[in-house]
Amino acid sequence: SDVTVCETIPSNVRDNAVFKEHTLFDAHCHLQLDPLRAVASSAIEQARSLGVLQAAVCATSPGEDWDRLASMYRLHSDFITPNFGLHPWWIRRYALSLLQNNNHNDMKKQVSEESDSNINEANIVMCAENALELVRDNLKAQLDSFLRAYPSAGVGECGLDKHIIPSVSNKNKSKNKEDASLESSSEGMNWEELVKLDSQMSILSDHIALAMKYNRPVTIHCVSGCWQQLLQVLQANDVSKGAIPAVVLHSCHSMPLEMLTTFFSVVGDNHPEMDHGLPLPTGVDSAILQFNSNKSKSPQKESHEKDSLPNRRRCRLFLSMSGRVFGSPKGIKLARAIPLNRLLIETDSPDQLPVHYISKHLESTRLTYNQPGTLPHICEEMAKVLNINSAQLADITSANAKAAYPIAM
Repeated sequence: SDVTVCETIPSNVRDNAVFKEHTLFDAHCHLQLDPLRAVASSAIEQARSLGVLQAAVCATSPGEDWDRLASMYRLHSDFITPNFGLHPWWIRRYALSLLQNNNHNDMKKQVSEESDSNINEANIVMCAENALELVRDNLKAQLDSFLRAYPSAGVGECGLDKHIIPSVSNKNKSKNKEDASLESSSEGMNWEELVKLDSQMSILSDHIALAMKYNRPVTIHCVSGCWQQLLQVLQANDVSKGAIPAVVLHSCHSMPLEMLTTFFSVVGDNHPEMDHGLPLPTGVDSAILQFNSNKSKSPQKESHEKDSLPNRRRCRLFLSMSGRVFGSPKGIKLARAIPLNRLLIETDSPDQLPVHYISKHLESTRLTYNQPGTLPHICEEMAKVLNINSAQLADITSANAKAAYPIAM
């Protein structure tokens, strides 16, 4: 049977009153995905008992988990902030589903004349250019429909991932969990063109355009080797004009530290220290809340920009850290450089079960997948990294999440 959070958290952790008084917001999770979806309702209740009162839940594939998340949201609207997007890992499978449901003669050919009307995936040869067009057209129509139907929804998870490109994944032997099933069911498919970075960038731009149309936050997945391309997409779509309230970079520990200031500049988020006015935690140097780019501004110009800030709409950049950061020295350096009121914490459940959580807190290792109830542990560990009080960090990151997802208020 499925193991739940409360069955595995020791009593001394479970009874910790800190997070019952200082509530937490899980900035990124997937309650609708297996194996978590089977115990989603109980996981939500257990998370609440541990002080996690809200979560941004991101759907990843239209036609598969969007409807599932919508149903969960209707049952748990006080806990779930829904987000709808096409994760790069699922681009190929989405293309296959569209191809099977649409009889496009220019996009397929029968290898065997004996094949029946149900097109076998192994007998399809895809024209990548037309496949990309089909994916983009259908995605835009479906996402537009869901954003209209759910005014509280954000956009995402979407993004860029070089590991889904066959030539890259084959060379680095870094195939994700979708590769095995796709390879066995879609021989002859030309995936290289469909999922190359230029194609992924186009699909990401479609997400951003709809986020702008409906003034919704967008949650982005990005991995090492794709950060420069992500900057290009954000700049090309002019997100700095403020047509979307926030860009959330989830589990972003692989971002090169030297690019942090550039990302804030491209998004147009120049004064993060001005936002929600939380007091600076004791022992934290005020430099954490400043940017190198601000140092070069003249006092007169900086004062003018701060004075005009409340009168103009702008996009804000939030960076979210999961439990994976604790195993990444570079990620820890990045976390320490993020302005406190732009920092989010997340579980990314059911993925990224923190290794530290098992080794330090669990009486057994029966918990085989992550759940929102591990967020208090992530908060405690992150507070140690930042050398601040965990209750203060809980308050700060919760306030940040509500600023990133104003639809959750």
